[in-house]
Amino acid sequence: MKQKKLSRQDAEKRYGTFLVDPDGFALRAGEKAMKEDGYKNWEEAAIGRSKDPEATRVRIQEFKKTSQLKALGVISIFIAALLYASANNQTFKKTSQLKALGVISIFIAALLYASANNQTYTLTGLEDSPTTNPYRDFKKQQE
Repeated sequence: MKQKKLSRQDAEKRYGTFLVDPDGFALRAGEKAMKEDGYKNWEEAAIGRSKDPEATRVRIQEFKKTSQLKALGVISIFIAALLYASANNQTFKKTSQLKALGVISIFIAALLYASANNQTYTLTGLEDSPTTNPYRDFKKQQE
């Protein structure tokens, strides 16, 4: 109460919101602190607050890449199981449904590949991801 310079009524209200949803309370507080520090997302905040920004950036990129590869593996296994079942006439009876499943799986694989390489799809084609990198922008300003 004294630390946050809140009145008793405001402190009780804040504590009440904490009791109702402690996880959401902590997430909102962390997001508010991150926005106040000028970071746009959790990655920028983690990189900006670390002692070694480059190592943190590499660690985050490796984590994202392995997560996406795991997701691609799970999706591939699921699609392979569906294709196996359809080949044995256990689920799909029409070839149009198989074609649709193939197109969807190719589209998902392309999206996962693009996101793993920090690229986005636009109407004009494949472009670099629009997320900002404050360290890259800072280096450009120095040059």
